[in-house]
Amino acid sequence: MAQLNLSIPNKRVSAWVAETDLRNARAWLDSLPLADSAEAAREIYQALYTLNRQDLDVAQRFELMELYARPVATVISSLQATLVRLAIPLPPKKRALAEFLRLLYLEMANGYKCCLNDLQQQRILWSKKQLVTPSAARALHFLGEALLRSYATYFPTPADIWRDAHALYRFAEETGRLEEIIQAPEGDPGPAQSIGHRYLQILLLAACNPYQLPPAECFTVYSFLARWAGQARLTADVLATSPLSQFLVDLDSDRPPIGYPRSRAPEALPSARRLDAAELAGTVQGFIEHLEKGASVQSLDMGVDCLESACLDLMQRLMRAWGEVVRREHARIKRHGSVLICSGVNALHFFASGQRPFSAPDAETPEPVSEPDANVGATPPSAMPQDNENEEYVALDEPGFQAPPPDPIALVAATSAPPVVPEIFRIDRWQIKDISPRGFLLLHSGEGSASVRVGDLIGVQRAGELEHWSVAAVRWLKSVRDESVDVGVEVLSPRVTPVVVSVDGAGAEGGLRHAPALLLPTMSKLHRPATLVLPRGLRQEGKDLTLHDGDSSSGRGVVVLKMLERTSAFEQFVFAEKSESSAS
Repeated sequence: MAQLNLSIPNKRVSAWVAETDLRNARAWLDSLPLADSAEAAREIYQALYTLNRQDLDVAQRFELMELYARPVATVISSLQATLVRLAIPLPPKKRALAEFLRLLYLEMANGYKCCLNDLQQQRILWSKKQLVTPSAARALHFLGEALLRSYATYFPTPADIWRDAHALYRFAEETGRLEEIIQAPEGDPGPAQSIGHRYLQILLLAACNPYQLPPAECFTVYSFLARWAGQARLTADVLATSPLSQFLVDLDSDRPPIGYPRSRAPEALPSARRLDAAELAGTVQGFIEHLEKGASVQSLDMGVDCLESACLDLMQRLMRAWGEVVRREHARIKRHGSVLICSGVNALHFFASGQRPFSAPDAETPEPVSEPDANVGATPPSAMPQDNENEEYVALDEPGFQAPPPDPIALVAATSAPPVVPEIFRIDRWQIKDISPRGFLLLHSGEGSASVRVGDLIGVQRAGELEHWSVAAVRWLKSVRDESVDVGVEVLSPRVTPVVVSVDGAGAEGGLRHAPALLLPTMSKLHRPATLVLPRGLRQEGKDLTLHDGDSSSGRGVVVLKMLERTSAFEQFVFAEKSESSAS
């Protein structure tokens, strides 16, 4: 058997008790209150943690792990629902829950890695060779699920997780097991896959810039790759004629694929592999073309379930990640300082207007409002969302024993929807970590601060520029520690003019709907004309759009020439006045 080096938990005596008899273990799992997911999850984790740190017969351990697959899938599916589409940073209770779900998957992976480790040490037990491929496939499956949860919550990936994934691939490659098809674990709706396909699925997820994806979109990408990852190729030939759609993988490292170098050819080391995503990028481009022509997602049989507009946005993001492989054009410079931030089109319109409330054309001018304190935010303490004091906790409290961090693990099985809080504009102070000509790396921290999502539009006000706001977009997030998150921000324009748009047929009774919008000036250095930024979903195809400058009740009709960007929060497009577009 080829040498396999995996990170394995150290054997130890635990104060927790786990059933090792298969019949009794099945009866215990069947008796768990899976409807009470938090309590069941705590008991399952304690049992897995204990089993993975004691000596067991290989076949017995494998069968035990197979028994746990469905209950783990059930409780995680229930608890994961409370984390979908949350903004970052997560509240402390939600962060503890997200950490706990990762630990459940890591303990499942540990169990199968222990099987492989024991099989490797017991070379004479040839009768158990049939357990090798399923154990490797299961270990890689659960490592992939742990990675998926890390990206979906913008957490850094666990230590050694990539090293173990690479080691499992290399082992399967050396022993000729890459193409053996293995059924998905019980409770997992995914298709039967080979180790090679699962590894490509994991690599391509990491290569699509997952920290730049909007909330919950990682799951859609992973489902898409379950169907299409096989179009990518992994080869020991690291030389490529073009760097486009190419990535490098180092099997000896603890890191994901990196973009193919443009300046020099990579070194052909035994551990080096080239990931070729050109065919996959071509398939994605084909989906984009069909969606732009009006084809439905169902007719294209893409393997994902989403609205056509959302799916088109996703395919375009994947094309940029796998096809263009865009790299940073400018070096970042370390800087210290702070900026003031407001979030959303409406908020930026409010502050760029001198904190004047929005009013529709011809409407009476509203009474002025008191100005917020820019240092502490505009939201009064009474208006901030409060944690639910009645939420239920689960603690892993083995007597006399300190479990791996976090310990004790506290998680909440929250099932009720969060309270609806009226939109209140506020300003937060974020710290600058470094800058480039096109953006910032910012540190966003503090439990009381407003949360952010990838794709959000923000206003940025730098020190000494109290009369001016820049317009920027949140490009990526990484939750570095409790209540703190690194935020990658791209500046769309250094100046902004607040305007009003009127959309025909968008009102409650089919009349005009007036809404705040942002006019970004011409940027000659970037060869970009003036653009309009609207909240996502305001503009409707085939409806007239009228632009009003300042307090003017008279407006001018405009038409969209080109959509520059569309995220979950805003749309930016090049426009022209109707007379200009007709003349052209």
